[in-house]
Amino acid sequence: MKKILFEVSHPKHFHQFKNLIKILKSDFDIKIIARDKDVVINLLQESGIPFDEFGVHKKGMMGKIFAVPRLLYSYAKVVNTYKPDLVVSRSSPYAAIISKFTSMRTLILPDSEVVFFNNNFTVPLSDYIITPDNYTLSHGKSHFKVNGFFESSYLHKDYFKKDLTVFSDLNISEDEKYFIIRLVGWFANHDKGNSGFNDEEKSRLINFLKSKGRIFISGEGDLPDFLKPYRLTIKASQLHTLLSKATLYIGDSQTMATEAALLGTPAIRYNSFVGENDMSNFIKLEKEYELLINVSDFEEVLTAVERMLSNPCLRSTHQIRAKEYFEANGDVNNQTADIIYSLLK
Repeated sequence: MKKILFEVSHPKHFHQFKNLIKILKSDFDIKIIARDKDVVINLLQESGIPFDEFGVHKKGMMGKIFAVPRLLYSYAKVVNTYKPDLVVSRSSPYAAIISKFTSMRTLILPDSEVVFFNNNFTVPLSDYIITPDNYTLSHGKSHFKVNGFFESSYLHKDYFKKDLTVFSDLNISEDEKYFIIRLVGWFANHDKGNSGFNDEEKSRLINFLKSKGRIFISGEGDLPDFLKPYRLTIKASQLHTLLSKATLYIGDSQTMATEAALLGTPAIRYNSFVGENDMSNFIKLEKEYELLINVSDFEEVLTAVERMLSNPCLRSTHQIRAKEYFEANGDVNNQTADIIYSLLK
């Protein structure tokens, strides 16, 4: 039986791969290697999926650089013991490097065209690439495309199972209005030179919203003291259920903006990536599916919130649009699995 090693180094990787793994595990020997970042380890532990940990995510450029030798050593140790035929990751430079000294092949699944390091280092060193069909770059004959965004792999109705206990855990009533705000740390390599909400804007946003409904904040790292009363304290696996019923999502995150949109939750994405050179997936979500509002000016955030809250049909309209998106694009997991079967036959 051929072996596949999946690398999970971010919560999104866990969600994206978990159902694909279920499809593949009857025909392949599968192992998961994980790096401790954000809530990755919590998600794996809550799911009961076995995994090996190969390192901890470091903040700051110097911390990342000094961590590389140890991460490569730990990763290579797993590879040399397990001897996978294929390593699947979002875009792992570690797998790409190690593959050049072993017989294993690598498959990466990036969805952003603007990540310089990925395009100029990881992609050239990888054997195969799978991207969404909206991805605008071409990486040659080993580049495959699937219909739909990668977030579909866990938010499609055939896979997404709601955990309704989150509403009783948070004492949220049936018709209660609530807002989810996502604040990222902006210390990832691909975030260098970009930004989202500053502290003044965070304060203004909270003061603007608190009379309109309850506020829940999902944040990376430490939050300023004035935001700590709003921090979410739920299981990591409950977040998408909470997001699916929110009145509005507002955040500077890339991933959660897409997740909210595909769940039919009215969503506003605010960060400095927004503009002429924005990523194609966010442009498509806004222009083609009308499921997301992208803004780079804070005043536009407040204006958009006011306008959206005044529309009594907003949520029902977004739910219909999200359903139409899934009907048009099908099952990303099956499309991806078919490609992997063809690569390992």
